[in-house]
Amino acid sequence: MNKSTTIIHISFFILLISCDYSDSDNRLHPSVETLGVSTTSDQEFHFEGRITKHSNLKVIDHGFIWNLNEKVTEGLYDQISLGPLNDESFNAKANYGFNANLDYYVRAYAKTTREIVYGNPLIIRPKDGLTPYVEGFNPKTGVPGDTITIFGKNLSANNAISDIRTDNFEKMPIINGSNSSLQVHAINSGNLNFNSFLYHWTSSDPFTLLLPKYSDHYPKVGGACDIITIVGENFGNGVDFNQISIDGESANLLSATKNKIEFYVPLLSSGGNKTISHQIGPKLNRYQFYYDLSPYISFSGLSSTRVSVGDIITINGSNIPVCDENKIEVFLVDVGISTTLKKISTSENQITVQIPQVKRKGNFSLFVKIFHNKYLFNFEIE
Repeated sequence: MNKSTTIIHISFFILLISCDYSDSDNRLHPSVETLGVSTTSDQEFHFEGRITKHSNLKVIDHGFIWNLNEKVTEGLYDQISLGPLNDESFNAKANYGFNANLDYYVRAYAKTTREIVYGNPLIIRPKDGLTPYVEGFNPKTGVPGDTITIFGKNLSANNAISDIRTDNFEKMPIINGSNSSLQVHAINSGNLNFNSFLYHWTSSDPFTLLLPKYSDHYPKVGGACDIITIVGENFGNGVDFNQISIDGESANLLSATKNKIEFYVPLLSSGGNKTISHQIGPKLNRYQFYYDLSPYISFSGLSSTRVSVGDIITINGSNIPVCDENKIEVFLVDVGISTTLKKISTSENQITVQIPQVKRKGNFSLFVKIFHNKYLFNFEIE
């Protein structure tokens, strides 16, 4: 483990930027002011702020944020949360998240049920910084999506300052943190690396992804839009850390835990025996199962082949996939010109549409497109 010393002397200068926030109707928006920044000791900054609001407006959280940019960007700042507002004036002490000779923008903030309002920024530039120090991490094993906690001193939850990776893999965004601990989602196996300007730490022990184990999947026969369940161990922890595809077409996940995944069978171009692939995290290795997509979509015809403008016409069939109606399109075709028709209703056995106004009478076609599948029906408008 790398060692570092903590520089305890901090000197700085403060620049006040004039940046007014005002709202004539404080019944809707609180007014937030960042009043000042000072030091209470060699290792602490003292922040002061004020929030004025209408008596009926509830502030559910308030406090201070600081970052390296005049623009507030999610995940790129450190924060002190003071909870619901009790008094207009408030203050807090900050003793982490600062590096030497960098400009930091400090703002008070107020959070309502509708929005977050930030106050005017004050710039501080520490001439010496509080050097971060990492002591270790836990857990040592897990699956993609599990939370890894890095613990130490003077840590920053600002993703622009703290860079956390396993070996040379992609950066793991910080999802939560304080001066003593940072949380990230596990992605890959490997030694953890923490970088923050001049400070670098590499773990002596690696983080290891657990190998998945599969018990079963069910059902093994069905149609499009059916729900398939896969059970086992050590799957990705959450829908963002699992990918399911059938014959190369992505499936929509309903839920995903370490032990069970549920997903819709996507719309496919044909029926029969299909290959289900499960990818966990960014790994390209895939685990394959088989599923018999049967019976497949079929159509028997139109409810009538002679209709008038304004009539409701029904396209009869079976096993029509209704889980994703956006992929079911119906067009009125007239000599190479097609018009999209609004579907009145869709079920597993029929699709209903209304015949629109047309410039002529005679023979037309209804063109139904379901994903890659295309169906054509001829009829006459009288």
